[in-house]
Amino acid sequence: MFEILEIAARAGFYLSALLAVGSVLCLRLLPQWSAAEQRTLHVTVCISSLIALGLAAAGVALEAVFLAGNHWAAAGDLELLGFVLEGPRGLSFAVLAAGLCLLFAVLVPIRGAEIVSLAGGVLVAISFGLTGHTTSAPGGLLSVLVIVHVLLLAFWIGIFIPLYRVSYRNREITAQVAHQFGRIAVWTVPALAVFGIVVLQQLTGGLVAALSTDYGRLFALKVSLFAVVLGFAAYNKRVLTPALMQGESSAMDHLRRSLRLESGVIFAILLVTATTVTLTGP
Repeated sequence: MFEILEIAARAGFYLSALLAVGSVLCLRLLPQWSAAEQRTLHVTVCISSLIALGLAAAGVALEAVFLAGNHWAAAGDLELLGFVLEGPRGLSFAVLAAGLCLLFAVLVPIRGAEIVSLAGGVLVAISFGLTGHTTSAPGGLLSVLVIVHVLLLAFWIGIFIPLYRVSYRNREITAQVAHQFGRIAVWTVPALAVFGIVVLQQLTGGLVAALSTDYGRLFALKVSLFAVVLGFAAYNKRVLTPALMQGESSAMDHLRRSLRLESGVIFAILLVTATTVTLTGP
């Protein structure tokens, strides 16, 4: 039960942090949003940032409980919590907290606030690169790949809620956003796949060697799920977006169904990632 709780907290943290960063990226990279959708994105950024910070703190407390032999009183032991936050883990948490706080700049209607919020998103991504399995690899290549990977995936996740909402309100804006997102995603998706392959190669020595370990099998499961996402991406780009641009009546329903299925697969990927990080190692 303790491991299940830890996996759930980690998966929830991944989702909320990526959603917060992705919402900021959608605000800045896709200017077609109406005022109502921009306000919704602002609310999403703030709520997701608070949830991510709370779950990150819960993760630190759970690690303290684990080190104390699953004694829950350790969650409030300041000395043990300080021990958990020593070294890279503490630096990662500090960078994450700073980044999440800077994301709130989306609420400030002054010049320069956009840059501040984007900087916050970059800091959140950097915090992922400061801890985890990739930090054990020599050099900083894998950490850099993780940072870019987080930013690309965040943008992908950030589009789901606003695009789903606007599909009920404005067909023209839906088509414009889908078209613009498709132009960006056409290189985002291959980049995510390549980064994943490079990370697997560097950490395990290749897919064949990795499949002999629990880590490799879970990684292979994540790659398989991502292949499903690739299928959705191709369908959205080649079929749905042209249908939306041409004003086909059934395109909106197909888009909403695709978004629901795709978001479910993405969450499954995050859950597998949380399980991999929590229970195994390369």
